[in-house]
Amino acid sequence: MINQKQITVHNTIDTDSYFFGEQSITHALLTHLLKNSLEGTKSDPSIKLSSKQNEQFLVVKIHNPDPVPEPIRAQFFAKFVTYGKPEHAGVGTYAAKLLTEVQRGFIEYRTDDKLGTEVFVSLPLSQ
Repeated sequence: MINQKQITVHNTIDTDSYFFGEQSITHALLTHLLKNSLEGTKSDPSIKLSSKQNEQFLVVKIHNPDPVPEPIRAQFFAKFVTYGKPEHAGVGTYAAKLLTEVQRGFIEYRTDDKLGTEVFVSLPLSQ
């Protein structure tokens, strides 16, 4: 999909970062979020990935230059919510939320017309 849409991915995730969680679950949740971000990119073909660590969490940020469409903002993490993609089930962000929470983390986002969209996945550093 990245090559099909000619999207650039800027990855500044610290490879020395760690968290308490399951690799396969984290891979699935990030795959859902990246797929959603790639599908939602219309204007500037670039996605930015970054991470930071605070006292309790590793926080992964995915930035997409386009805003979430107004009609679905209040239901961004709800099941079966999609916009402009009738062939999709609308479970990507919902699945990512569940996969984050099962690891005792949390997920949130912010969006606006100037900023675009930032999704934050916070995963615990310890049990």
